[in-house]
Amino acid sequence: MNLIKQAFDEVNQYHRQSEIDKVLKINIQFMNLIHLSSVLQKAGKIGHIRLPLSSITNRLKEIKDNANAQNVGNMVYGLRRLSSENSDVRSLLLAISYHVERCQEELKAQEIGNALYGLQELNSDHSEVRTLLRALLPHISRCRDLLNAQAVSNAMYGLKNLSCDYSEVKALLNALIPHVQKCNEPWGGQAIGNSIYGMQSMSSNFKEVRSLLTALLPIVQKSDQGLNAQEIGNCLLGFRKMTSNHVEVRALLSALIPRISMFDGELSHQSVCNSIYGLQYLSSNHSEVKSLLTTLSRLMMRTGGELKPSTLLYNSFQGLQRMNSDHPEVRSLLSSLIPILKRCNKEDITALNISNFLLGFQKMKSDSPELLSLLVIFTAHVSTCKEEFRAQCVSNSLFGLQNMNSDSHEVISLLSALTPHMIRCGEDMDLQQLRNCRVGLQNMDKDNDDVQRCFDALLRHMELHGNDDDY
Repeated sequence: MNLIKQAFDEVNQYHRQSEIDKVLKINIQFMNLIHLSSVLQKAGKIGHIRLPLSSITNRLKEIKDNANAQNVGNMVYGLRRLSSENSDVRSLLLAISYHVERCQEELKAQEIGNALYGLQELNSDHSEVRTLLRALLPHISRCRDLLNAQAVSNAMYGLKNLSCDYSEVKALLNALIPHVQKCNEPWGGQAIGNSIYGMQSMSSNFKEVRSLLTALLPIVQKSDQGLNAQEIGNCLLGFRKMTSNHVEVRALLSALIPRISMFDGELSHQSVCNSIYGLQYLSSNHSEVKSLLTTLSRLMMRTGGELKPSTLLYNSFQGLQRMNSDHPEVRSLLSSLIPILKRCNKEDITALNISNFLLGFQKMKSDSPELLSLLVIFTAHVSTCKEEFRAQCVSNSLFGLQNMNSDSHEVISLLSALTPHMIRCGEDMDLQQLRNCRVGLQNMDKDNDDVQRCFDALLRHMELHGNDDDY
């Protein structure tokens, strides 16, 4: 074991992958659970090394000893940089799950926090991930240790790719909520940001998610600390599947706004993108959302520096899709985004960027000067795109224009820039995509030559599909 520790120390200091490869190859057949859990824990912590996952999995399958609590915490923590999209990782999950399930010791607070933190690259769509969740669940429920702010926020951060579409994730939230409720120490901005960030794959349509939001509310309300740029972006990205139709969502937003307002620096490019992207199920019909938009507009005005890569900003605009330009708070946010969009490199733009950007405008009207100013800048970017549009990109781009009309030359110019992409699209559209295109053009005047050319391009796709009556 000393050789293993020495090899990891050398890798950490000198980035020598060859050392760890050599030591593991020689020693893995002699390793017990203490050794293997240490190997995984150190690999998760160091991050830049590769492990022989198949060899580790096979050795774990051979070992029949019961894991202790520290073994469990270390093994699952060691998964934190491993993606469940990898089949070798999924096999490893099953081997670890076996030992987690057999562990008879009670996990302490730090071990719970570390274990759940290790889930961050695991997607609950995979059955192997859900098997691990089922193995962990009794340990979380039985834990009598008080989790501090760091342990809770670490645990919640690790949930970022888990969806409540699955019963195992809902059960995990139910087990975690009492630990959140019992955490009485003051939370700083990092703990708040990490906790809400970890909910980004969870829809507030599930009562378990709303209950967790309710548990977080008094914690945020009692915090006297403001949020920094990264924490603001993390918090708002965590809302990306939350709808403001739920009172629990609006209440937490209301508690966060004063802490966001305390920030007096410049937002980073990543924070801007995360903040906008996270708004996609929030409606400007709600007063709490309007207050958030007002706060964000002030912060966006102070955003500087070069935007790299620009694609992140283009994609983030789809977060505006439930924002109505009749509301002055929405127009103020659009105004604050104009100088940011001007700094984007139009050479970076892709077909998907264009469709995501325009999809965000589906509730906006072309009588908004702020929107028209954005369209002028963006049209120049559309014209530079050399990538062929797929059918979904055409559909989403036009669907985003549904509340605009052809009375403004800015909208006409945008349609003129989109039409060549529609003509070059070689993919057949399905019925829903064609309907979305028709919806997007519903307020356009066909007597305009540019509008007619756009309709002609769409008609060619409709003819390929068949009966016009379907649309």
